[in-house]
Amino acid sequence: MKRIAIAVIMVTNIIVAISVAEALERKHISMIDSDQLTIETQISGPGGDEHFNLVWWIPIEFWQAIFARDKTTSEFDKKNIITALNPYSLLAVCQADISSLGAFRFYNKDEIEKSLSVNFKDRNGNLSRVNPPKDIDPDIEVLIGIFKPILSAAAGNMGQNFHFFVLKDYDSSGTRRMDPYSTGTIKFHLAKRSGELIETQLDFPLNSLYIPRRCPNGKEAHVTWRYCPWTGKKLED
Repeated sequence: MKRIAIAVIMVTNIIVAISVAEALERKHISMIDSDQLTIETQISGPGGDEHFNLVWWIPIEFWQAIFARDKTTSEFDKKNIITALNPYSLLAVCQADISSLGAFRFYNKDEIEKSLSVNFKDRNGNLSRVNPPKDIDPDIEVLIGIFKPILSAAAGNMGQNFHFFVLKDYDSSGTRRMDPYSTGTIKFHLAKRSGELIETQLDFPLNSLYIPRRCPNGKEAHVTWRYCPWTGKKLED
């Protein structure tokens, strides 16, 4: 009976996720923990012991949170960078086959791009493909050129083998499609050199963007929860 009760609570949490996300209080951009946001937006698909893959979706909120705490970059430069990035999100992908001795054989950008597909499912269940634009804004190329060596310095060989793709966040009507504050799912498809397909996904809303509520037992409640899974009690909206 306990397992059934927990299952019912979890299903209820999913059903009401849309209304809860709309009701909860968003964090001010200066309160967003960029490290927590990074962890939440980095996902790995199945690969087994002989394969590694990591997809990192980078929304505009990441840069806004970084700059909100940055005391060295001028306000003029911050504004110009955010303006250039605002219509887009970035996708960083690292993929490698792992030898029996543990050596990483990284994929180049062309190999990843051949199989990469990005699809977004909105709150109403509508599915759309998100294709990287063929013509990339030169300002975005400059920013990626700046960001790549920083990532390389931070993550070593793996950081050097992250490949960046630019995604348009907005549709033709000017509506933001991949809004991390609203209910939705981004599905990523990759393929191994063997041809085996890999699918992984990122679910919205992102918990790190909202002021956390707490369950009666004191534990933080995820943004999508309506009921506490430990106690079964309704959470405050």
